[in-house]
Amino acid sequence: MALVAHRDVRRSATGRVMSLVGGALSLLLLGGCGSGPDSEPEPRPTASASASPSSSDSRFPELEKQAMEAVNNETVEDADFLAAGSEKLVEGIHARPPLDKGKSYQLAVVCAGTGKARMVLEYGKVEKREMLTCDGVPSYVRISDAPEQLTLDVDAAANSTGAAAWRISRVHL
Repeated sequence: MALVAHRDVRRSATGRVMSLVGGALSLLLLGGCGSGPDSEPEPRPTASASASPSSSDSRFPELEKQAMEAVNNETVEDADFLAAGSEKLVEGIHARPPLDKGKSYQLAVVCAGTGKARMVLEYGKVEKREMLTCDGVPSYVRISDAPEQLTLDVDAAANSTGAAAWRISRVHL
């Protein structure tokens, strides 16, 4: 019986070794299924997937049109168009239009989409900062006694998407 017990021990030890080898091979095979040494698991869709850059990219033409229409709505009767532009909100607006020194201007800036945008406007010794809501309603700034150039920067706040547009017109007083 001692011999039979010895065989049972050996079978049991062999079974354990085989189980360990099989488990190790399984781990190696599963670990090698990625596309590279630094593979990450596929991200799962979340509730914020609707605000992903790809979905906002598909809406950009519509939002850009909405933003440009908003800033092109003249609020001053005697004004001459000077310059305008639009960008994807994630890219931002970084405009430096030249001005006629000493003249008056009206600047319209708008964000259309979701979230908010940070606007920083500098001209002469003036620096104006404003948070714009991306609701398609323009913000207007009157510039009197203008310097030779103004600086306009509009950037997306966290998780904001859409289009931003601006227009500056010379106002005749």
